[in-house]
Amino acid sequence: MLVVVPPAIWIAWQAHRLEPAGRWGVTLATVLLALACINPQVQCDRPLSIVAWVDVSPSTRGATFRDPAAVTKKLEQLAPRREVSVRYFANGAVSQPAEAKVGESRLPETTADAVLLFSDGVFDSPAQLPPVYAVVDPSLTDPPDGRIDALRADDANATIVTYASTSDRRLSVGGQDVPVPRGPFTVIQSNADARMTAQLNRADAWPENDTLAATRDPVSGREIWFIDRAEQLPTEPAAYLDPSAIVLRSSITLSPTQQDRLVQYVRDLGGALIATGSTTGYAPGLKSILPLSATPPEPKAKWLVLLDASGSMAAAANGSTRWDASLSAAKKAVERLDEQERVTIAMFARSTEMIASDITPAEAIARLDAIRMRSPSGPTGLEAALRSVIESANGQPTRLLVVSDADVTIAEPAALIARLREARISVFLLATTSRSDDAPLRALCEQTGGQLLSQTDPSQWTNAAELLIAAARGEDAVPGNVALQSASLPVPVTTALRYLAFAKGNADVVATMNDEPVVARWQVGLGQSMSIAAEIDRPTLELLAQQVQRNPADPRFTFIWDERAETVDILAAENQKPLNELTMSLRRGDAVMPFDQIAPGRYRATLARSGEPTLAVIEHAGRVIERRAIASRYAREFDRIGNDVPALRALAERTGGRLIEPGDPTPIDFAHAKEWRTARPWLASVGTGVLMLTIIVLRAPYLVDRIRRRFRNH
Repeated sequence: MLVVVPPAIWIAWQAHRLEPAGRWGVTLATVLLALACINPQVQCDRPLSIVAWVDVSPSTRGATFRDPAAVTKKLEQLAPRREVSVRYFANGAVSQPAEAKVGESRLPETTADAVLLFSDGVFDSPAQLPPVYAVVDPSLTDPPDGRIDALRADDANATIVTYASTSDRRLSVGGQDVPVPRGPFTVIQSNADARMTAQLNRADAWPENDTLAATRDPVSGREIWFIDRAEQLPTEPAAYLDPSAIVLRSSITLSPTQQDRLVQYVRDLGGALIATGSTTGYAPGLKSILPLSATPPEPKAKWLVLLDASGSMAAAANGSTRWDASLSAAKKAVERLDEQERVTIAMFARSTEMIASDITPAEAIARLDAIRMRSPSGPTGLEAALRSVIESANGQPTRLLVVSDADVTIAEPAALIARLREARISVFLLATTSRSDDAPLRALCEQTGGQLLSQTDPSQWTNAAELLIAAARGEDAVPGNVALQSASLPVPVTTALRYLAFAKGNADVVATMNDEPVVARWQVGLGQSMSIAAEIDRPTLELLAQQVQRNPADPRFTFIWDERAETVDILAAENQKPLNELTMSLRRGDAVMPFDQIAPGRYRATLARSGEPTLAVIEHAGRVIERRAIASRYAREFDRIGNDVPALRALAERTGGRLIEPGDPTPIDFAHAKEWRTARPWLASVGTGVLMLTIIVLRAPYLVDRIRRRFRNH
């Protein structure tokens, strides 16, 4: 601006020499051109940008606005002679008007000047929006929907809360069929099952909210389970909310699901597991959570699994092949090993092939799976394989598990036995054909400290392999009616039979015999586990279980569960004074959610919805203070089908728009949209025009005078 001022002043000053008309014209042109150089901005109207957002989420099925023609007609009423861009949304913007399968709806952000909204109002919206004109759809005013609002089950009853907008619905729960009247309705069923499913007959367009499933809430939580048979252990997760402790015989064969449930019970639910008996009998899935082991921290012997891959193993067996059955047997045997033990795997036919050396049992299982697709072929080169094992020995005691048809003749058995004993290799042979009368083979096994077990039925090979593993570990029972040494046991404990065991690194050894561990415990996640490597009477076991069982409810805490609102609150107080700055967390499976303090003595965590029943555990200071079974829950938009008019009205009022009721054809009076535009082109054009006109006015008399003179001369 300072650059323009001096020339403008000079031009205006020089203009005094001109006639008045010229002086004013030059001055005005100079001012206009100087203003153009400054580039002033002026505010003026601009065309409106209007967008119509159409909700195509599942909860709007049956809405009038799901028909594009109906939307076009409504826009002609509300925004006549205006250009409106129609877009679709569900969980954000979508490109097509077809229904989008989403769990929650979300209105996208927009840069438009105004929004016409066609929705039921059940969605999350951005904090900043232009004026929203929410259209209430008549077809969603009272849609024909039925739903199950809530389902809870305790040790006595199940309570089901339903709502139906028609009177033709029926509820199926616990094998019963119950008619459901119009409006809210509550059903109470006695003798609730451990897991229950409540379902309405599918007579509407929204089956998503017709079904809920729940597991029974825990009872007092002071019950101790004594498990002597595998069938006593349930597979339903919610059943494990009931016991405060589980006492388990280690010799029981458990399914993988039962093992997973016990691990979850201890780690995630804060339960207590007491395993009694021989440590060699621990189920594979429980070894990692128990504090005693059958193997010393640094194993004194290594394991070598030698598999027969000769052509005879390609024969059919039980719907597969003998090779496949032998691998399954080897896997079962390796599963019985402890995690700190090391395994070498080899296979033989005409020659010996090393598969893996000095690996963990878990890695060995993976390698056995990897060679399952091999094709057995060639002769049974067992003697050559044994000699190869001897040559690779390093003097460490080796337990050699061989799975083979053993269809061979050992040329010099005495010499081979001598070399095996010198290399400290014990041979445990699972002969898959009838070889029990083969004296050289039996001598080879027994004189090296091993065993020969003949089993012709492939379906029994896994059991035979486990027996060989147990035999390879040796006799672990130590008889004798003696008392255990302990300063922390509640009562003196005597046992007539104990088992050899080794304490793991962080285990708390509770009782010993001759300085060898017999009872140990440790923390596992939120719970505790105890190993008792002895035979102890049931009353004493119950006293020991009470040492590690789950604590009773803490009276300082009150819990408020609101599954529909997706929250759980804790009121914490002691002596009528709020407890502040506590650290608590909500655990559901692998998900952990912290509690936030929202008021003095009040804490809140989010209780996210799940399509399956879940178990919720609240933890404080390393222990469980509350457990609850949480029912399945459908997506939030199905909590209530139909227009959420209060939400639509609040959104319209918040953004400066209005609610458009059904049948309201009044055109919308949109606010004018303003924008700043530069005045430079206009000022420059006018200034130039004024300057040109001034020049013409000033020069006109001279031009006229010259023209006259020319005509006179002629």
